Amino acid sequence: MEPFVIDVPDPVLDDLRATEARLNALGSSTTTVDGDHEQVVDRDRLLDNVMLYWLTNTGASSARLYAESYDRPNLDAVSVPTGCSIFPREIIPASRRFIEARFTDLRTYVEHPRGGHFAALEQPAALVDDIRTFARALA
Repeated sequence: MEPFVIDVPDPVLDDLRATEARLNALGSSTTTVDGDHEQVVDRDRLLDNVMLYWLTNTGASSARLYAESYDRPNLDAVSVPTGCSIFPREIIPASRRFIEARFTDLRTYVEHPRGGHFAALEQPAALVDDIRTFARALA
């Protein structure tokens, strides 16, 4: 079987390199092992994730939430059942006091020793455990 090869034009490679640079700049919100992000999330997995946004041209729409939330955050109380997984390297950490005040039906709250904004990539087992615990709390 022949290996799958894609001929990627130089402008596209430049785009990918620029994206990689932006992702590296996000490093403060991710977990590292001695400063090495690839010890936590390997380059292939990260590239797979980035490619989903790039190939489907959904990067801008996925970032829209951030752009709109920074200028005018919605701080209204949320009354639906809520579970929170708190990872220490989150971009904007929320205190338990803030969470309990805003989410009036807080069913689960877990603080983790490792992880950041990309918890599903960095600490998938911990996140899945939290989701299952929350689902059981709803029963």
